[in-house]
Amino acid sequence: MKLLPTKWNLRTATGQSATVKGEIDVNFGMGSQAIQHRCLVADIEDKIILGMDVMSRYGLQVDLKHGVVKINNEELVLHQREDIHARVVVAENTILGERSETLLEACMDKDLPKGNVTMLEPMNDDRDVGRGIVVAKSLIQCQKTMPVRVMNLNYYPVTLQKGTVLGWCCPISAIVHKIEAEKDPPSSPLTKKLLNVIDTACKGLKGDEQRQVKDLINR
Repeated sequence: MKLLPTKWNLRTATGQSATVKGEIDVNFGMGSQAIQHRCLVADIEDKIILGMDVMSRYGLQVDLKHGVVKINNEELVLHQREDIHARVVVAENTILGERSETLLEACMDKDLPKGNVTMLEPMNDDRDVGRGIVVAKSLIQCQKTMPVRVMNLNYYPVTLQKGTVLGWCCPISAIVHKIEAEKDPPSSPLTKKLLNVIDTACKGLKGDEQRQVKDLINR
């Protein structure tokens, strides 16, 4: 990528000036949306700052109440500056029955903002969790304790000790909403039978008489 000269001056939100080194054409993605834009290269603390020109051009909508940026049919989750990666561990000693599935209590090994939704990426390694133990990949909400689904595939009970690492919680990057076309509601068998009864009852009647019968039923 070639750095191009620029005549732009950059002033930060605090009113200070930032040195602009030049302009550069970059390609990047937001969710599944590919974006091409000419950006300014400057000495700033953040890795990148999106301006109103990009947001207007690609129809980005910032929803601060729900902490997402909407683009097309996707919602990109906004994250705080702090690292929200943490290990998920067993909260208390738990006995797993043979060939069973259990919801056990787990917790994180570091404090994270409560209410944040993260993805539990299981370890599922015999050396970490234990042979024959499978941890389900799932969405979890940051709380003091949280339920995690675990399966014991062994033909004998297994005890998971407090502090056993089940996996890592990782930030969610995007939520995709699939929009499906509305489908006509399935016709009821009763409706079909009723129509057959009406047709049978109207046989041999004149046009006005048939309309009177149908009007009477529709009431």
